[in-house]
Amino acid sequence: MGIAGTSYSIQLGLTDKKWAITLLRENFIIERRIYDVIQEEDPPDADEFTNWIKFTVPVDTDPYQVKKTVQIMRDVAIKAKKKKKASISHEEVKLAHHNISSQKNVVKKPIRIAIFIDNSNIFKGFQKYDIKADYKKLKNLITKDRKLEAIFLYEGLIYPISPQKNNWYEELKNRTGYTIKTTFDKMTTGGVFEKKVDINIAVDMISLAYEDVYDRAILVSGDGDFLPVVEKLKDLGKDVEIWAFKYSLANVLMESIDQNDIYYFDDVIEKLKI
Repeated sequence: MGIAGTSYSIQLGLTDKKWAITLLRENFIIERRIYDVIQEEDPPDADEFTNWIKFTVPVDTDPYQVKKTVQIMRDVAIKAKKKKKASISHEEVKLAHHNISSQKNVVKKPIRIAIFIDNSNIFKGFQKYDIKADYKKLKNLITKDRKLEAIFLYEGLIYPISPQKNNWYEELKNRTGYTIKTTFDKMTTGGVFEKKVDINIAVDMISLAYEDVYDRAILVSGDGDFLPVVEKLKDLGKDVEIWAFKYSLANVLMESIDQNDIYYFDDVIEKLKI
């Protein structure tokens, strides 16, 4: 804004809690002063500014006119800053609403799990506690609020299969969604059984990991022979969870799994009773 009767003009701005006052002559900067702001409504001291103008401009100036010019420019600067603040606040509100809406639209995907049960391993634990376990309760206890993609029960058998065992398998398949995988154990010299169950569990756990069927494998066994499988699943980016009895959990498994991912049937045995 020009100073009446001169070729001088004044620029006044309010930024970052400071008033910036610039004196120009024909668009050339003569001098500039910066004033700290206590409150945005407080302009630089008009009398001080008038004296500065009188000292700097080599012509007579009207102090009243200079003071009035500063006040007008101050009001314009304050209005401009408030308008900018309001605009920024409006954009921030819009952004906040957008973020909230985006969060509402993001549905957290449940963890996909697959359960692998070495039945001969945990059955001994149930015998130890002298209980008959409900395998539907077992399934629900382990699954929790996660998405169950598959549940397998592995067991080694001696031929022939009893009718009671056959009926139990059918009930597990038809009523609780289990996939039953049995192998016939082979008796070797000396009365030792050659079990194939561990191999079948290992193959299924790794192959389904490669197929990305699950996010987390749940091994229901404390057998230390599964350590290489657990390590391989970790390499494939899969989480591993162990359910076992305390007496049967091998140290090598305990050391390879986070303690928060190990669950003991001993602590929930009452919940599994028929």
